[in-house]
Amino acid sequence: MRRGATVLAALAAVLLPTAAPAAATTAPAAGMASARRDLPEPPPVDVVRVELDELTVEAPHSIDGYSRERFPHWIKIAGECDTRETVLARDGQGVVQDDLCRAVAGTWTSPYDDKAFTDAKALDIDHMVPLAAAWRS
Repeated sequence: MRRGATVLAALAAVLLPTAAPAAATTAPAAGMASARRDLPEPPPVDVVRVELDELTVEAPHSIDGYSRERFPHWIKIAGECDTRETVLARDGQGVVQDDLCRAVAGTWTSPYDDKAFTDAKALDIDHMVPLAAAWRS
């Protein structure tokens, strides 16, 4: 189960390419410390694909005990910046953040289908698999 959780986390981390934000167009949010905690780099897509291929798929288990509240949401990384906004800034190009650290402009490209996105609200960085489905499996 731990390996499955690790692979799911890795898959979520590689949804977006790892690209350094463009310094000239990136505006850090107010209160964002220069010494913020850096997120680990996602593993390469080919490594994740190999690990996914090695997973054993079983019949779904019971949903007993599942509760969305068991899974806390985003943690603060620095100032107003939470995990989501930090990942969006890390993986996008030309990302501009408002004073609440929300990505209000930028471009993100999917490494899986090369689709480009310019609206951060259209991106999921965590739920490649819905939590209830992960609980059952």
